[in-house]
Amino acid sequence: MNQRNGLVFFLVFLLSCIFLCNPAAVWANDTVTLQVIGDDDRGIMLEETKISFEKGDTALSILLRKFGKEKVIVRGGLSHGYVEEVDGLWAGQRGPLSGWMYEVNGKNPDVDAGSTKLKPGDKLIWEYVRR
Repeated sequence: MNQRNGLVFFLVFLLSCIFLCNPAAVWANDTVTLQVIGDDDRGIMLEETKISFEKGDTALSILLRKFGKEKVIVRGGLSHGYVEEVDGLWAGQRGPLSGWMYEVNGKNPDVDAGSTKLKPGDKLIWEYVRR
C-alpha cells in the first residue's frame, strides 16, 4: 500500500470511529436547542431539547414545530405574528403586560419571531414574562 492510500484509509477509519462512537457529535450542528419557560405556576414547560434544523427556520417555526399549531396561537399569521398562547398560557393572563418573549443565544431580537432566522447550533428560549 503506498503512502497516499494509507492516509486515505486512515482518514476513513478515523471518521468511521468518530461517527460510530459518538454520532451526536457529528450531527450536533444540524439542530437548535429549544427551551420553554412558563409562569410561576407552570415552571419549565419544555426542558432544553434538540430540534432538527431545517433551512429557513425561524424562532417561530421551531416553536410551532415542537408544540403544533393547536397549542401555539399566533396573532397576525403563522409566518410573522405575535405569539399569544403556548400550551394554554395566554399573553395577558397574569396581568396586562404579561406575555411571551424569546431570546436567541442570550439576546432578545427586536423583530418578530417569524423574522428571526436561526442557524444550526443556536439556543432558543421562549419565556413567559410579567412586567
